[in-house]
Amino acid sequence: MRSNAAWRLDPFVWAKRQAATKMLDQQTECIAEALLRAGVNVTLDGDLTMIGAVTGVVEHQRVYRAVRFLPTVAGRDRRPIVNGLKLFISGHPNSRYFRYAVMTCAEPVPVGGDLRSVIRALSRRISKWAYEARKKYHVEALYRGIEFTRATAAERDAEAHARGQASDLSERCVFR
Repeated sequence: MRSNAAWRLDPFVWAKRQAATKMLDQQTECIAEALLRAGVNVTLDGDLTMIGAVTGVVEHQRVYRAVRFLPTVAGRDRRPIVNGLKLFISGHPNSRYFRYAVMTCAEPVPVGGDLRSVIRALSRRISKWAYEARKKYHVEALYRGIEFTRATAAERDAEAHARGQASDLSERCVFR
């Protein structure tokens, strides 16, 4: 495996990664501000400043508590698991047969909603699926994790309007 130093990075790949990172940071900030308005402070005192040793680029980042439904925190905490899975898959003799399966909740859970019961029901569905896949097709579920995904505010508004419901989320949560 290559180290993360002294190797050339394609500028288009870098730009795409930077744009994705910026989007996650904006989503995290929006969620953190909404939580703060609800009385929950997920931001730690003090900021983190990173200075590129080669480029000299200075970046300031807010520091968040380990609230894993914040997109940047989830990505940070998930990275070692994903990297470990990639390493496991790349070195396994049967890796060509490995597949990812993604299961989602049918409806988003609103802030203050009963997330615990939704997670419990989803975990139960996954367990039943894994049992049936093993029994009928000899497929083993090697890893399972739960993520909290988030549509953009505009997408949520459009979905609500399509159902005949009012939504002004995109007006209340504007990404800069």
